[in-house]
Amino acid sequence: MKILITTQIDGVGHVINLARFGVILKRRRHEVIFAHRKFYRSIVEKCSLDFLELDENAFGEVGPKIHTELINLVGKYSFLQPVRAIESLLNDGFFEPSFLSFFVPKAVLMSDTALREALQKVPNYDLLVIDQSNFKLPVLLEENIPHVDIYPSNPLVLHERGFPWGGFSENTSSESSKVFKQMLDKVMKAISGSIKHFYLKSDGECGHQFHLKPKYLGFYHYPESLDYHNLKPALDNYERIDSLVIDADDGNGFCFPEKLQDKPGKLIFFSIGTIASGCGDTMNDILEVLAASPNRFIVTMGGNTTSDYQPDKYDNLWLCDFVDQLAVLKQVDLIIFHGGNNTMMEALYFGVPMIIVPQFLDQLDNAQRVEDKKIGRRMFRWEFDAAKLLDMIEDVLLDEQIHKNVAEMSSSMRSSRSADRAVDLIEEFHSKLCDNGQVKKSSL
Repeated sequence: MKILITTQIDGVGHVINLARFGVILKRRRHEVIFAHRKFYRSIVEKCSLDFLELDENAFGEVGPKIHTELINLVGKYSFLQPVRAIESLLNDGFFEPSFLSFFVPKAVLMSDTALREALQKVPNYDLLVIDQSNFKLPVLLEENIPHVDIYPSNPLVLHERGFPWGGFSENTSSESSKVFKQMLDKVMKAISGSIKHFYLKSDGECGHQFHLKPKYLGFYHYPESLDYHNLKPALDNYERIDSLVIDADDGNGFCFPEKLQDKPGKLIFFSIGTIASGCGDTMNDILEVLAASPNRFIVTMGGNTTSDYQPDKYDNLWLCDFVDQLAVLKQVDLIIFHGGNNTMMEALYFGVPMIIVPQFLDQLDNAQRVEDKKIGRRMFRWEFDAAKLLDMIEDVLLDEQIHKNVAEMSSSMRSSRSADRAVDLIEEFHSKLCDNGQVKKSSL
């Protein structure tokens, strides 16, 4: 098959995840073309995939504006417990039409325009693979496009009985979780209303709003031993992939920073994502805490300028914009991060215990899952305390049960054949569509 891959979400972790899936497809002798903006070319080509560069005008200034707005939101609201955060967002008018008219519709339109361009430039594709946000792009509903959805985040939201995005445990029945879910439903209706016009049919009916269920076939990336087995199974047509991490040594590796070589203590990787790293006051406060630890830290700033954070001020911290994350994970004793799904899967694959300091949405769920499964610890922003974090670091480094659990999960992920099984299902799905005459090329 000729398979076109792209991401609906403009983010490094999402591109890396889909590129790895592309590698697995290519190993099965499928032709893979990854379409995205120029910024991601090096990531994709490092995976030996063909890269199709999309017109940067399709993305325009919307991406940077949304990025800036997200930094402001995280800086202001991530210190609040989930129910209070939504209350504050409502009181501040975040979900009013005047704000949503910029934030959500333009983000959907940006991704939809980019996908239409990719489909036009590769008219003879056989299958599209795309990561799935909470709103399916209009072109996928207008056209009979054979496609496979990859859900890139914590899968709790895919379980009907779950309480996603609030940092609640799997079997919670607390009153706060119920209140949060009710408020979240109202929020999602408001967001759906802001993009309703994208999905209006010719008869005036709305064909689509909030959407998670795949039309054909979907996959989510989460290890079996971490999944939510006590809840109702995930939405129909979703299958789990235990691991998409590819341990490929390209010879570049990671050059250990000279600054840390002769320093005492364990080696710890700190990375809380591009959005949170852009919150200057938050980052400076955290750096001061880490500087008081007896351990050594590799700190990645997610592309934010390291000079803004006085990199030479701290003897035990080495600050960098970006780093070869897989190479670093092979050398560290602990990772402290924001709870992004891609980083979490990589850390587990390499058997690295973790502390999660989540910011928003599914990061909160991953943080609680780590705590519940005893593979690390979590510290929500509203309970952040310098002394508590320093104690937590030492506790995780010394906790034998956490190390044992992480090692077992790593072994399970490495031995899993679920990624190959996913390709089997994709091939079976496409073959069935062909046999039934259901596959039609896009008319774009």
